[in-house]
Amino acid sequence: MTARAYFVLAAVLFLGAVSDARAFAQQKVVSWIAEVYAAQASRIASARSLDERGVRALFTPEVVELWRAAHRDREATAPEEQGFDALFGWQVPLGTEVSFTAVSQVLGTAEAPTLLIDVIVSGKPRRIVLDAVDTAGSWRIANIVYDEGEDFVSFENKHARP
Repeated sequence: MTARAYFVLAAVLFLGAVSDARAFAQQKVVSWIAEVYAAQASRIASARSLDERGVRALFTPEVVELWRAAHRDREATAPEEQGFDALFGWQVPLGTEVSFTAVSQVLGTAEAPTLLIDVIVSGKPRRIVLDAVDTAGSWRIANIVYDEGEDFVSFENKHARP
C-alpha cells in the first residue's frame, strides 16, 4: 500500500470516529441544570449542604479555586454564609422548602449559554441567571446571579484568601 493510500485510509477512519462521537452527543444544558437543581433541592430539604466534591463537579476549575481560597481557614458557618446556598442564593438555610420549576436558555452560544432558572424558596418565586460553559465535553457553572445579594463569584472573591 502506498503512502497516499495510508493517508486516505487514516482520513476515512478519522471521519468515521468523528461521526460516531457525534452519535453520543453531550447532554443538553437545560436538562443538566434541571437535574442539578432538583438534586440540590433534595440536599437542602435533607439539611445537607453542597460539599467540595459537589463544587468541583459543578463549577469551572477557576471558580472551584476561588471557592477553595474563600473557604481556606474559615469556618463553614461564617455569619455572612449562614442561609446562603450556592445554587439557590440568599436566605436558604438547610431544611428550607425549595423547588426547581423551570429553566430556559436565553443568551450566549452553544458552548457558553446563559440560562434563566425559576425556583421557589419558602413559597416565593425567584429567578436566577446562570452562566454555563462546555469544558472538555461536560457542562460547568461559570457564575450564578441571584435575584438579590451578590453573585456567586463576587461573594466568593470577596472572601478569598491568597
